[in-house]
Amino acid sequence: MNERDRLRRGALACLAVVLVLGGGSSSRADDTTTSTPTTTDTPRSSPAFAPVGELVVSVEVFSGRPNPTFTLSPTEQAELLQAVDQLSPLENGPPSADGLGFIGFSAADDSSNQVLTVRRTYVGLQADERSEYLHDPNGSALALLTRLAAESIEDPQIQELLLTNPEA
Repeated sequence: MNERDRLRRGALACLAVVLVLGGGSSSRADDTTTSTPTTTDTPRSSPAFAPVGELVVSVEVFSGRPNPTFTLSPTEQAELLQAVDQLSPLENGPPSADGLGFIGFSAADDSSNQVLTVRRTYVGLQADERSEYLHDPNGSALALLTRLAAESIEDPQIQELLLTNPEA
């Protein structure tokens, strides 16, 4: 079994534990390139992302000052991982040109040094100095985190930005 398969099995096991312990689903609620990302038809058993601790999500909106953050509950974390697990790998890496203003989210698990980057059309997984990029043509991961952020962050300006963002 290669390293990637081992990581995918670990992520699937982690997701199963979170789903069992977390119960049901939560009721809580970028890039501008025009090129079409190339995806593979290879089925995915699970992402190479297996957080072992809490996921702290950063709303990537500011330059030069701290971005607002919130922490996912175990149920929300499982919901996000389930959405990411449905995505197909990108062959050519992510599109470029994030731009200014709201570009998406990053979810970090500091206890395992893993980061999930969520943009309008793709999700990036970074773990142990390796990266994998997944095609999210419908922006499902972005929409999920936008809803959760709007419900978690109390700053009215951030809520308005999230709820009126045409990309989400």
